[in-house]
Amino acid sequence: MSQVARIATSMVTRTWRRPRNRRALAAAIGPEGVDEAGYVPVGGIEHFRTIRGADRRNPVLVFLHGGPGATQTIFNSATIPWERHVTVVQYDQRGSGKTLQRSGPAPGLTLARLEADAIAMIEQIRTLLPTKEVILAGSSAGSAIALGVAVHRPDLLSAYIGADQLVSPDSREISYRLTVEALRRTGNRRGIAALDALGGGGHTRTEYDRIVHWTLAADPRIPHMVDDVIVPAMLTSPLHTTRDAKFLDQGMKATAAALFDELGAFDAHAIAPRLEVPVVLVHGADDIVNPAICVQRWYASLEAPSKDLVLLEDTGHLAAFTRPDRFAGILDRVVSRLAAA
Repeated sequence: MSQVARIATSMVTRTWRRPRNRRALAAAIGPEGVDEAGYVPVGGIEHFRTIRGADRRNPVLVFLHGGPGATQTIFNSATIPWERHVTVVQYDQRGSGKTLQRSGPAPGLTLARLEADAIAMIEQIRTLLPTKEVILAGSSAGSAIALGVAVHRPDLLSAYIGADQLVSPDSREISYRLTVEALRRTGNRRGIAALDALGGGGHTRTEYDRIVHWTLAADPRIPHMVDDVIVPAMLTSPLHTTRDAKFLDQGMKATAAALFDELGAFDAHAIAPRLEVPVVLVHGADDIVNPAICVQRWYASLEAPSKDLVLLEDTGHLAAFTRPDRFAGILDRVVSRLAAA
């Protein structure tokens, strides 16, 4: 199915999937549960935040979205299976999504600023919910922020989950090579010609965006991160309207521009040779946006009280949201270990 056809299908099914998702979200919360959505002051501005779980006494999962700037509160229906095991806390980061809509742009945005927001958010959550067990997860670019929190404030955390973990400065070059190889395997001449014209190494942000366009389409076996995952979630989220899509797009573009160089230089080997909390890395085995080989190399050298690497087969980028049921099983194991400890 073409990109246009997939988006058109999402628009058509929106009329019945959105009400269905609203009913599913309401049904998932029992008498001991929590279901909150709204704006809270963090770091001097108002952030849009959701808190959902079947039992407010469960450990908390604070999930930092990637993109950068790609709010993941749109996945509220997909994360229902997680809510049996943890109370899921998500928020639109500074300059992203509904936070951008309410509080405006984020000039001078840095990973350090977003890390400080995350720390303040976790501290606030620890005063709101009865449990002090906080599992911090970060997806893709969000894993760079989350890893900084795990390094600098392990006292706030019970475990760290790196999903689509950003690892090393050479990941973009490796991604370029893997994309070319995948395009050649599938005989995609247009994609090969486009990437040959760009060449390898030293790409500008605009060039990098073009490469990612072909990376996402390189392997038709793998769900397309945007067309198959993000767009349907945005259009069928009961918490979002079509107007919100404009701010999602604006936030992604502005944040990607602000953080492009920092993310390109990010090096988990240097930042976190050791972590003081248990670590679980969850990665799509077929992810070539953040190549799986990069996270495998870091995992091999990483020191931690305990560590696990879970590669999800037939899965590319955004593994937790592409395979939310399998991610729920991982959360179940993490929570069981916390209880045993």
